[in-house]
Amino acid sequence: MTDKTFLRLHNYSTTDPTGVYEGKMWRSQEIVRDGDRLIFSDRWLLRWFGFSGDPAKCSYNQRLILLV
Repeated sequence: MTDKTFLRLHNYSTTDPTGVYEGKMWRSQEIVRDGDRLIFSDRWLLRWFGFSGDPAKCSYNQRLILLV
């Protein structure tokens, strides 16, 4: 993904998006556990709602973002 595309994605690192529909995409900084603490890592995730077999629901998907 290019920097330009990355910056165009909404950042939902600490909240969830309000609307749920197939194809909605956003970025989220990965949160990792360090003992009893939760900390932000240097990694970003692309997250999106996708197709589900149940028409009333969407799947929740994610993958690591690689910047080029």
